[in-house]
Amino acid sequence: MKPENKMLDHIVRCAKECMTETGHHVPQVMFEHGMTTAPDGKEVCALGIMLCPFENDKEKEKILMAIKVLVKKTGCKRYWHISEAWMAKADPKKNPMPYIRPSRCVNREECIIICEFNSDMNATMIILPFTRVGKRINADGKEMDKFHFKPKRVITRMEEGEEDE
Repeated sequence: MKPENKMLDHIVRCAKECMTETGHHVPQVMFEHGMTTAPDGKEVCALGIMLCPFENDKEKEKILMAIKVLVKKTGCKRYWHISEAWMAKADPKKNPMPYIRPSRCVNREECIIICEFNSDMNATMIILPFTRVGKRINADGKEMDKFHFKPKRVITRMEEGEEDE
């Protein structure tokens, strides 16, 4: 298993654990700053974490700008965004419909979304659906979706001066 996959797998386990123990997951970004030596002499990955709670789209845009600045100033090569979200699945061939925000869709599901962005413009998104019964969270038995993609808009790409497509 690649080290990148080990880190992503670890983040998925931690996010799932956080959800089942606390009932929520504050949006956050983790930044990889490379390898460093711990006080015990072991080589470890240095990470930074930024909590990113927001109430509306305007606040979310401000957070994206802050992440953009951090990625640029630290030279971060890889980072992860972890948050709760709504998702809705649609098959345009079976049920063509205009785009509806998942939060407003009748058949929506709650999920944890974990996105890993790399400086080589590759990205991985993991979607972990869960159910909520009162304050209890159940993510067991739910199938996890994993996608690899080249995003049209990634912060490192914007920093290099490329235009969004």
